[in-house]
Amino acid sequence: FAELALRSAGLGKPWAVTAESGFADVPETHSHYNAILAAKGAGIAQGDEMGRFNPDSTITTVQAITMAFRAIRGYANLAELKGGYPNGYVTVAAEYGILKNINMSESVTKNDALVLINNLLDSDVLTAQYSNGEIGSFTDEGGKINIERIFGVTKKRADVKNVDMVTGKVTVVFSNGTPAEYILEDKSLASRLGGRITMYIDDIDDTK
Repeated sequence: FAELALRSAGLGKPWAVTAESGFADVPETHSHYNAILAAKGAGIAQGDEMGRFNPDSTITTVQAITMAFRAIRGYANLAELKGGYPNGYVTVAAEYGILKNINMSESVTKNDALVLINNLLDSDVLTAQYSNGEIGSFTDEGGKINIERIFGVTKKRADVKNVDMVTGKVTVVFSNGTPAEYILEDKSLASRLGGRITMYIDDIDDTK
């Protein structure tokens, strides 16, 4: 999830930030060492009270919300004004629709993590209003966080027409009636057969 949060902030590979030192329980040989180090450097991952990251533990929904908010300017500050971790973060997430289609469970699923990031990247941009050098309130700039700009992708709506569980080939039809086929590693779209989905398409190499 740390990697998802970094990418949502436009700090994707190669990682735009890093930290002088990592977490004691994340060795350099860990497969996500560089991403976790970058997340620490960006202030997205801060570890527990013992300074551990616990890389192999499941992440709770509230922890996911907190890391995602730290990646997007405005939201973490507002959550702190609303009471901080954990209630302030849940309150702000509910107010701004970040929890739409999210199951508030102890451990966040891969699907919920992606929906959470999608909801946040489709939310309003918040700007802090200062009074006497302190944050007094937040306002909506009148725009949306630009997921297309951050990831260099195009947002499209499509109907799922067929999912081949063996090959991973997914057949969709876009809103303009154009059909397309894609190979996806995640077979969970089988549950969306006949339904409408949102796709973010990389126009350069056509990956999603």
